Amino acid sequence: MQLIILVLTFFCGYLLQKKKLDFYSEVSAVLNRYGHWFEKQFDAHPWVQKWLGVSVFLLLPAFVIQVVFELISGDNALINILLHVVLLTSFIRPLGHLFEASEEQSATEKAPFCMVQTTSLLFWYLALGPLGLVAVRLSYIQTLPKNVQDYMDKTHQWLEWLPVRLLILCYAAVGNFGQVVKVIGEEALSFDNDSCDIETRAAKAALWPDFQEQERGSVQQVYNALYARSLLCWLVVIALMVLSV
Repeated sequence: MQLIILVLTFFCGYLLQKKKLDFYSEVSAVLNRYGHWFEKQFDAHPWVQKWLGVSVFLLLPAFVIQVVFELISGDNALINILLHVVLLTSFIRPLGHLFEASEEQSATEKAPFCMVQTTSLLFWYLALGPLGLVAVRLSYIQTLPKNVQDYMDKTHQWLEWLPVRLLILCYAAVGNFGQVVKVIGEEALSFDNDSCDIETRAAKAALWPDFQEQERGSVQQVYNALYARSLLCWLVVIALMVLSV
């Protein structure tokens, strides 16, 4: 059923983009307000400034939404699918945004977008349902104070490690396998690397030698094709993992 939900989610995201309805940004604004509210709690209560506070920040809304879903949907599969599609559409940026690039961006800069957030959200949704999706999405709120953000960054390293490694494997499978292995090497097993950085370097390695820094437009097209193939491959891998459980 999760695969059906994902297909409907991508389709709804496509329709929203066609209608120029930025539902994702509106929900993000609501989440940022939640982050601002919780920031005041960090300042007022020292006990929430460490791992306990981060855990409450991520898991409390996630558990509430999970319980609400169970109460509303019950045994009704149609309502359950509808609720999941609405939640995914709210929390995951429509895939069309993944292939947008700024005209001012140089091909020598970082890849046009970082797929880490999207793949992490999808992975933990498929693994834990709404609970995982909400918790991971909340971890990307950027309104937290620095002392708390340090804990959140460590949480990201753990949450993103497996989804990003699977994504790098997909880059290698649909691109230049040997070059990806050469560039990433033993770093793939490290927990200390920035996920977006290692993902970007893996993408460039997968495109070698098609990556031509002096031809920005053509490079962007090659990137787009890589992202589309890799995301499809990534979803197939995750689907097989889910079906095998």
